[in-house]
Amino acid sequence: MKALKKSFFRTNIYVLIAAIGMFFLGWLINKYLVRSTSVIYYSRAIEDKIQDKEKDFQNLVRDTALLQSIVDGTYSEEVLSELLFEHKRYGLFVYDQDTSYDDQLRFWNTHDITPRLLWDERDTVSLIGLSSGKFVHVNKTVLLRGNRKYTVDALIPVLTEYFVQNANFTRQFTEYPGAEKLVNISIEPTDFPVKSLQGQTLFHLAELSQDGRQNNWWSFIFVLGGIFMVIIYVHQESNYIHRLYGLWAGVAFMLITIIVLRLATYYYPGFLNLRQFELFDPAIYSSSFLLSSLGDLLINALLCSWLMLFINRRIASYPFRPFKEKWKNWLAVIGLLFIMVSASFLFADILQSLVSDAKISFNVMNIENLSRYSFIGFAILATLALSYFFLAQVLLTISGKLIYGFVGIIHSIQYEDKDQEADPPVIKLLINSPKPEQYQQV
Repeated sequence: MKALKKSFFRTNIYVLIAAIGMFFLGWLINKYLVRSTSVIYYSRAIEDKIQDKEKDFQNLVRDTALLQSIVDGTYSEEVLSELLFEHKRYGLFVYDQDTSYDDQLRFWNTHDITPRLLWDERDTVSLIGLSSGKFVHVNKTVLLRGNRKYTVDALIPVLTEYFVQNANFTRQFTEYPGAEKLVNISIEPTDFPVKSLQGQTLFHLAELSQDGRQNNWWSFIFVLGGIFMVIIYVHQESNYIHRLYGLWAGVAFMLITIIVLRLATYYYPGFLNLRQFELFDPAIYSSSFLLSSLGDLLINALLCSWLMLFINRRIASYPFRPFKEKWKNWLAVIGLLFIMVSASFLFADILQSLVSDAKISFNVMNIENLSRYSFIGFAILATLALSYFFLAQVLLTISGKLIYGFVGIIHSIQYEDKDQEADPPVIKLLINSPKPEQYQQV
């Protein structure tokens, strides 16, 4: 026990301290360098973009000659290209109020935005919601030739969002992709308002909750380094316990540690925040609580392969002692074979679930349908196959030693003449027969 305490608190404690330090640095970066600054940064950046476009809109509405050419349709192709949404980066709409219709649309610079025709207030700036997202609506009434009244509207995009999300229609802040993973528009007032050019508060930004927020990559790298250090620590301790107390003590320590840490990630997902990655999206693959995503299946497969490899590399030298009664040996072998058959059905069920429940193509005959998740699926299949191979080797090795009933152990190496070490040594090999009291010397 003293040797074990020495290993825990002196030999390998530095690896554990390094892991804790990695986690702590990742938490500090995420909390104080990302969380506290992301809302401030994006509120100021989005506000500056909106105000720049407001200034451009005001310059446009003051140019009555340009507006007259727009409503008359006498503008040049060069002017039109400068008025398009791709250049202005906001929607521009001109309505004629002096018609028999309600605000007849005379000009628009984009087909991607459907304006809302019924605006009761005039000469206002406000945030509105349309079918394609949220926009800052700037409205200005102008008088042109013959005191004819026109309404010029600008729709400055802030947040694009659609009822149905896919690869082409995603939810994101305009000109700041990725900000939606850190902040969101808040209905309630916060300490981070976004104001118009005249100082009017348009909306507020708020930090996303822990579940919906994406960690900074620097923070994630430190957390990943901490996980790697924990793996090294667990492996070193398991190997030390194996040398001190035997194979199964080391295996038990590794297995219990893996189960405890893995369950902690299930019940406290906010610590690693793996849901921020598409690999851990249940929409791609989910079959049960333990296999709730493709990423969870990958992690579990790697942990299983690690455990099986640890046992497999040490099982050959383990000194098994068969039971004196043969029927006990055969009963143990039957139990081991039952474990192997059960494992076969379990691995087959996981493979079937991966193919049937996942929205992933494994059709190698049609390479165009393969995605990055297909290759991750292939990696999972290979890892599971490797784990099953190691498990089968372990079970068959134990069964063979129980059935044949002897294990060769090199007892000692002695020289007939100590002064002549170059002569061939005499090796004494003790063979453990089914009856432990009987030995043969070779």
